[in-house]
Amino acid sequence: MTKTDIEFIFDVDGTLTPSRQSIDTNFKQWFIDFCGVNNTYLVSGSDYSKTLEQLGEHICSLQKRIYSCSGNEVREKGVIVKSSTWKPEANLIDFLNNELAKQLPYVYTVKSWKETWEILSYFQDTKIAK
Repeated sequence: MTKTDIEFIFDVDGTLTPSRQSIDTNFKQWFIDFCGVNNTYLVSGSDYSKTLEQLGEHICSLQKRIYSCSGNEVREKGVIVKSSTWKPEANLIDFLNNELAKQLPYVYTVKSWKETWEILSYFQDTKIAK
């Protein structure tokens, strides 16, 4: 597996930042370096302006794509490339949650930005992320 085979997708609140707050200054520089050499994406339930406020323009500019508003707005290089006001019905949400539950042995949920840092440090120290 090579670097180009791996794409890193990050939630913002509670993963890269404390919930609704700015990114830690020490982690910020490390994450900038990580994004500079890896394929990274951001997802957030918040709007793009909140993501900019939390992470800053530099980090946002390094992303291949940013999915804001729970994926209803997609940006590349700061420009909206897709936008939707669609909202799923409750039965679809239930179905998707059930399908996701089947995948849980293969999905790992990070519980804090510090844990994110630890996991990414591991990847950075291996050949996978170099």
